[in-house]
Order: sequence, then C-alpha cells, then structure tokens
Amino acid sequence: MITSCKTGSQQSPVMITTNTAKRIPITDLSYNRTHPIMGVFRNNGHAPQFIPDTGSNNELILKNVPELVPNDFVFCDLHFHIGASSNNGPEHILSNHANISGEVHLVHWKRDGHTPTLSAALRDPNGLAVVALFFNVIEDCQGETDRIIQQYVSRIKDVDETKQGYINPVRLYPNRRYYTYRGSLTTPPCSEIVRWILFETPITICRKSFKILQNMETDEEGSVALSVFGNVRPVQRRDVTGLKKNF
Repeated sequence: MITSCKTGSQQSPVMITTNTAKRIPITDLSYNRTHPIMGVFRNNGHAPQFIPDTGSNNELILKNVPELVPNDFVFCDLHFHIGASSNNGPEHILSNHANISGEVHLVHWKRDGHTPTLSAALRDPNGLAVVALFFNVIEDCQGETDRIIQQYVSRIKDVDETKQGYINPVRLYPNRRYYTYRGSLTTPPCSEIVRWILFETPITICRKSFKILQNMETDEEGSVALSVFGNVRPVQRRDVTGLKKNF
C-alpha cells in the first residue's frame, strides 16, 4: 500500500485554489456531544498526538460529513503539523492565505455495517474524514489549543512519552466555513480513503505554545527537535477534482 505515496492519483496535501471551489448546500458539521473527552497524549516520534480512551461514554461522533451523509464518523486521533519555521508550516495551502504557521488534524473513521472497526474503515474507499484547522502564531495565549499544548504537549517532549488528559474538539473549530475534497493520508501508507474538510479561517496559538511544538523530540537520526525538519508533506502536484465549499 505504501506505493500509493508515489503512484496514487488522489494524493494529499494539495493547493486549494479557492476561487475554483463549487458551492454546495451542506448541513453544518456536528458532534454527538459538546463536553470534553479523556485520552492519552503521546509523542509518536513524528508529531504530538492525542488518542481518546475507548468506551461509549467517551465516544465522540462526527455527523454531516460532506458527501457522506448520513454516515457516523468516530473521532480517533488529533495531531499537529508544523514546518521548520513559523511561516511555512501547513501541509495544505489555501491560495488566498499566506504565512500560515501550521495545521491541526482531527481524524475520524466511518462506522457502519460494512466498517464496524477502525481497521475495517482503513480498507474502505471512504473510510476516514479528517478535519484540518490552519493556525497562525500570535503573542497572546488564549483558547483550547493553547491549553492543550501548554498543559499536556509540554509534558511529552521526548519520543514515546505519554500523559493522560482531555480535550474538547468542539471548542477548536473557528466557524462553519470549510472546503472539502477527496484525497489521501499524508503519511505512509498514503491510502486514498480520506474526505478532507479544511476550515477557511485559521485558529491561533501563541508564540509560547509554538515553541513547545518546535522543541518536540523526533525519531529522526540524532533525535533532533521538530523544528529542524518539521513534519509536513509537500503539496502533491495534481488537479483537485470535486473541490467544494459550504459558503
């Protein structure tokens, strides 16, 4: 499957040429709950990551995924992407935005009769929905993203370090406006099973939080900090077919 990274026709990330997106009436994204969920923060050697605890009382379900209504998508992962400097950090690029510092991904898997588990969803052509939030760096610390980074990510600096904690994804979203297209995972095996949802308006993190991300240890040779190479995949050269927006 890793050959998809080199030969796939729908690889991500991509340049989003905003003026080519077709407007479609889509019901706003929604979750089944609005309170925090518990889980584990981990430095996986590539990115700081949050994985929710299992159990129905901690389950977060995303509804109204564009093109895939009425399927339910179960939240399973949050992680960060940054570049080697604060102005070249996102994986995707919006043609009407400049100097974006990074990207937060919230990963969800489709659960239905054909895909009752995450492993089954990873074999389905529409198995994942990934919400991408762009972020800019500002001076003042505020909001859920800064809380997550300073309270938990700061304590998993070394590879494989973990920390119990909680997040509230609902509080991360900036508004309702997004672009959407069909693409792939941006890390191996680069499977082309992702419905991407990219919010137009960036969120913010403060400079203190960004430095915490930059100082994360990676599993690159020499255990270098994340700031040395970043963890973004370059934009893939392909036309984006089916690009849509909900505004």
